[in-house]
Amino acid sequence: MYLTLTDNFSYLVFVKCWSDGEMSWQVMSTTKTLPTKDQKEIRKHLKVLGLAKKEHLLIKQNYTNCKLDKGKTEL
Repeated sequence: MYLTLTDNFSYLVFVKCWSDGEMSWQVMSTTKTLPTKDQKEIRKHLKVLGLAKKEHLLIKQNYTNCKLDKGKTEL
């Protein structure tokens, strides 16, 4: 898994190279909603990598049910 893009503030874009030659990607964010400007930048980056086509959408994960204990951290 490779970190390929970040704004050093609110999001990270990872690319995973699988043993069968396929690739996938994931965006992690520190905010509940990424601004449209950031979403456009991520789509542009994925398109350059050959991972996203015009019709691909970013899938938004609703994590309102994620209730981590404030005293714990997750890796």
